Amino acid sequence: MTSRIDLRTALCGEHASRKERLAMFALVNLGIVESLGRAGRAVSRSSVRDGLQSVRWPARFEIVRQRPLTIVDGAHNRASASALARTVAAQCAGRRVILVLGISKDKDARGIVEELEPIADAVILTRSNVPSRAEDPYTLRGLIREKRTVLTETVGGALAMAEDEACGEDAILVAGSLFVAGEARSIVIRNPR
Repeated sequence: MTSRIDLRTALCGEHASRKERLAMFALVNLGIVESLGRAGRAVSRSSVRDGLQSVRWPARFEIVRQRPLTIVDGAHNRASASALARTVAAQCAGRRVILVLGISKDKDARGIVEELEPIADAVILTRSNVPSRAEDPYTLRGLIREKRTVLTETVGGALAMAEDEACGEDAILVAGSLFVAGEARSIVIRNPR
């Protein structure tokens, strides 16, 4: 099985591409599938391909609603925020982006804001429902340099504001915290349109 196989995942974005390359390296170059075959647990090429294509990574450039386009990403450090910013710039080119942002207290809020603010046309600051971990939106406001900013105390309130503001082909991006992304994801999934 050392010959090349078309291995792609259904994951979007730059960070997903790195994970995809790692999976291909592990499966093909290290011969994991071959080792399984020698151990009596044969795995077909199509099973490997199908398995990778069915991979889902909740809250990692996950599109949870099409209209308005709503994306959740738990980008909670500068590196993941940077990868997210590049992905949004590529995937949402020409769209107005409304950023719903909530960051945990122990994270590099300045770094996350510096990466995500440039791709946003408007920013709605919020906090997760985990008060002991959530940074105060008023503190985050001091980090926003150029964008119009609105504050709200709940992720649900932030999503409602973003949806009220969104029109046409706008995109809503929820990021900055796994807590905020997970909360937003749950709200949207519970309330499909």
